Amino acid sequence: MSKPLSRSKRTTITNHQTGDLRDAIYHGAVKRVRPKAMTVCVIIAGLAPILWSHGAGADVMKRIATPMVGGVITSTIMELAVYPAIYFLWRSRGLSIKPLNHG
Repeated sequence: MSKPLSRSKRTTITNHQTGDLRDAIYHGAVKRVRPKAMTVCVIIAGLAPILWSHGAGADVMKRIATPMVGGVITSTIMELAVYPAIYFLWRSRGLSIKPLNHG
């Protein structure tokens, strides 16, 4: 997220405003959607057979795979929604308010 913000710092001379920060966070989060979605899909696809298995040792493997699936889903939500919001709150201290740019 810092890369889009630093890129916008080079192109503008004026002080940064919260709208610029919002745009930078949005573009940074959008760049993370595809790699994160691919990683989550592959991990869940690899663990799905373990979750639905009924063979010998399946009860032990299910107890291992279930928290892994939950952790992957939780990390996706955290990375795509929670971390950008926390970053915005942290970096927006001291910035002037600018309306959201719809363009």
